[in-house]
Amino acid sequence: MLIDRKYPTDHVFLEEVYSKIFSEKGHEVVWVMKSQKPIKTRRETKWNNNRVIVVPTRFPGIIEYVFQIFSLLFLFNLAKKERFDIIQVRNDPVMGILSYFIAKRCGAKFVVQLSHLKAEENEIFAELGMYGSKIKNLLIAKIEKTLRQLMLKKADFVFPISDEMKIYFSELGIDKKKMVSIPLGVSQSISPSKISASKLKQKLGLGNEVVFIYLGTLIKTRKLELMMWSFVELKKKQENVKLLIVGSGKEEEDIQDLQRLVISLDLQKNVIFTGQVPRQEVPKYLKLADVGLSPIPFNKVFKRSSITKLGEYMNMELPVVTTKYPEQEKLTCESKAGYCVDYTIEEFTKALLKMVDIGKKKRVAMGKRGRQYIRKERNMANLAKLVEQRYLILAPGDLT
Repeated sequence: MLIDRKYPTDHVFLEEVYSKIFSEKGHEVVWVMKSQKPIKTRRETKWNNNRVIVVPTRFPGIIEYVFQIFSLLFLFNLAKKERFDIIQVRNDPVMGILSYFIAKRCGAKFVVQLSHLKAEENEIFAELGMYGSKIKNLLIAKIEKTLRQLMLKKADFVFPISDEMKIYFSELGIDKKKMVSIPLGVSQSISPSKISASKLKQKLGLGNEVVFIYLGTLIKTRKLELMMWSFVELKKKQENVKLLIVGSGKEEEDIQDLQRLVISLDLQKNVIFTGQVPRQEVPKYLKLADVGLSPIPFNKVFKRSSITKLGEYMNMELPVVTTKYPEQEKLTCESKAGYCVDYTIEEFTKALLKMVDIGKKKRVAMGKRGRQYIRKERNMANLAKLVEQRYLILAPGDLT
């Protein structure tokens, strides 16, 4: 498993499906990740009884990709020595191209898992003039797209994160028969009734307000200004409301811009920024909330994504207010766990106001429906079984 996240990682799906469940099933998984902190030499460690090979990280940006190629050459000898059945790459096309040659050399199947359209995101950065120069973002996008397309064509199998992403890649010439969409799942170990957040509530100065929460990235492409302006309108009719914003941006400026907007809108007493919090602490913050918010603008990246926060809200029995794009609309409407509206200040404000007006009893009922639904539809064990079944088809003689 060569993945685009740095070690140690707190990615719930990777840990529960590939690290824990697969280990319990008797499969041996060897991870390859870049180091979170700069290190000079490669090292090995353990993650849920799985071997992790931590690769040095020395340079930022594009230079790191060049260095990465050389730092991963040792994998040729490792793969030949250990005779892997499957070599799987998550997102990173540089790792992907190298892994294809490694898999070909040692007779393993080459699999790609894609959770994000990074190239298309860089195109959006260029269009909006954010996060670096337009030329740089367009160049990165072009390189990423070219390498990704080559990687997908060479892959024996592909796991896109959504049906929309699968459709997108099929339109780009990737065979539908070698793709199965695997969305993000929710942790089955979470139990809202067993989570205590009284100390955190006191620390944040919360009382008997109706608390809304936004969990996740504050990247500018999310256009979270809509949430702030909607809260201004909500405050005109409901004073006793608070908004918790849990997360950080791509750059420090992202959260600073939102904080300045809060001040200009006179929402300082209603909006609390917590910054990034450790993954294990997230359920406590969700426990404090009455409603989970997921405003996502409709663009070519988000249209084909699987939003983690929505599943986490529902898993913690929170009713939700979401905006319309394929996955959110499907989950919100099928579960009857909240309101899914157009991405406008007017419609989002109406939904927030309805959540306050319906009262706690109906909000709790919504939340319980959401948890029941999401734990069935996005059960980690079921998703792990789908992945395993495909592996057994790819390498039946070795994995059974």
